[in-house]
Amino acid sequence: MNRLLLLFLACFLTLSARAQFSFSLDRSQYEPGETITASWSGRDNATATDWIGIYPRNVTPGSVASTRWFYVNGTRTPGAALASGSVSFTNPGLSVREWSAFFLANDGYTIVGTADFSIVGNRDTVASFSLDKPIYRPGESITASWTNRSNPAGTDWVGIYPRDLVGVPDGNPGSTIWLYVNGTQSATSGLASGNVTFSSPALPEGSWRAYFLANDGYESLATFDFDVVASPILGFMPDHLFIEDGVPITLSWVISPPAEGIQSLVLSGGPSPVNVLSLDTIDVSPAASTLYTLTLNGSVSASTWVFKAASPSQAFSIPAPVNPEDHPVPISWNFPAATPDSWIGIWPDGSDPASTPPAFRLYLNGTDSPGDPVSVGAISFPLPVGSWFALLFPNDSSPPAFGPLRFNVASGSLPPLALREFGFVGSDLILRWDSQPSRSYEVRSSPDLSTWSTEATVPATSSSTSHFLKPLGPNRFYQIREKN
Repeated sequence: MNRLLLLFLACFLTLSARAQFSFSLDRSQYEPGETITASWSGRDNATATDWIGIYPRNVTPGSVASTRWFYVNGTRTPGAALASGSVSFTNPGLSVREWSAFFLANDGYTIVGTADFSIVGNRDTVASFSLDKPIYRPGESITASWTNRSNPAGTDWVGIYPRDLVGVPDGNPGSTIWLYVNGTQSATSGLASGNVTFSSPALPEGSWRAYFLANDGYESLATFDFDVVASPILGFMPDHLFIEDGVPITLSWVISPPAEGIQSLVLSGGPSPVNVLSLDTIDVSPAASTLYTLTLNGSVSASTWVFKAASPSQAFSIPAPVNPEDHPVPISWNFPAATPDSWIGIWPDGSDPASTPPAFRLYLNGTDSPGDPVSVGAISFPLPVGSWFALLFPNDSSPPAFGPLRFNVASGSLPPLALREFGFVGSDLILRWDSQPSRSYEVRSSPDLSTWSTEATVPATSSSTSHFLKPLGPNRFYQIREKN
């Protein structure tokens, strides 16, 4: 008996002496741009490719790319395995919101530890940010302008990156060219409004994006897309991207005549090709999403999309047209013809997918690489505040199969659905509830709480509440459901 007891105690002592894994941050709240230090100890089976990823709160690692990350050696190149240590994210450029840091195992998404934190303070903003042109020739100077920067800092800067950069800038890769708001690479004082000029920039042909970035970090306050082209077709674009009933779309183009001159110019994409040799604009009124192509001298071409916005359906949908920024936007699909190369892309509203890579893109397997086809599923995208649209493509070379779905991401959290009035107006029953713009609400009734029938579908009004009114009838239970 004593021997058995001693063996038990020995095992107990051995187990209790084993190190416990811990993972924490140096603080739970940070000001924008403050350094964030993550520390850990007691990591069993440590590997050189253990890593720390930062994601918006409530986002599962692996469902989207991390916003910031480092291996345990504090770089993006694996070093030694570390059972304990710390990593610092300097000038992380995280926006004001709630975040989570994860200790993740061996280049994968197995969560070993989690620490929640918040970036607090007044949200930095820029009222407007633009370039002097949307299209430049190689070597042509580029001027960026902005107005009404809140909390201007001398280390605010304008960075130019390839437009196919996935996600937002984070320092890896670095900007192709950049300037502080004083137009140099030595910071002085902040400017609420101003402009900088990139003189004779060495940007190769391609699609680019200019970012207004805050305080020597990577918090993006505004962007502007542009192209550097050497093609004789300098520009080909619609005056608005989405078809509106009764409003024609004006396609316009700018051509620098090649050495052989302009011999032919043909617009295709409509019912039949059109000779536009003597024109530089044309109005079109397509009934459905259409890809238009302008062909010069039979060999040089440029294309642009115009879209008929789609409604959410079982095949491709979002939960609501307005979504809070503190929750990723889930996009779901039912696409039996999905292939390993099927993918979803998200663009800022107004961007042309024919010439602009998506701001966010994932294959239907939820990663940046093709994998097994996923015919039914959903992916959540953490998106900044703004107006967006989403498309689903069957592969990398075909036109979109579904979309575009247009939606907005709004600042702050949307208030919960709440009943404000339930009573009588004369002989009528009235229900009044909090509502959100662009949403609709289904009013249902039941005599017994088991069988329900729809009484009405009520679109949101321009006020902050909506209501339902009907003549008083038999006693019934009522339910209000948000539809979209």
